Amino acid sequence: MQAKTDSLKYKAQGIKVLDNILATDAAIVARAGAGGIDPLSGSAKTLRTFAMAKGAEEKYLSDEGALIALRTGMAQADQYEAQASATMMSGIFNAAAAFGQAYAFNASLGAAPKAPLEPSLQTTTVTS
Repeated sequence: MQAKTDSLKYKAQGIKVLDNILATDAAIVARAGAGGIDPLSGSAKTLRTFAMAKGAEEKYLSDEGALIALRTGMAQADQYEAQASATMMSGIFNAAAAFGQAYAFNASLGAAPKAPLEPSLQTTTVTS
């Protein structure tokens, strides 16, 4: 979840970069047009190309940041899952060992000796 949130932050940054590219391009075209210069040629075109190249570079960097954040988060999630699995197995083994120790302790105590029945309670057979 954390990785996805970080990835979305980078994507939002990329969208801001694209908005900035559009705003910069519009400003260059408007200034050139206001000055009586053709915005699609000459130095105005060069400025637009430069602004787009820089903006594209920033956009690609933010896309890479989003991908790195997502993959780092996935790797961390895998690591947490492996740790949880190991902890669970350890708990099972510890419980089995505790049960075995308790059983061995009970067995070592032994049982109380059986008392013989009192003679009055024993059944006798009468012969005639």
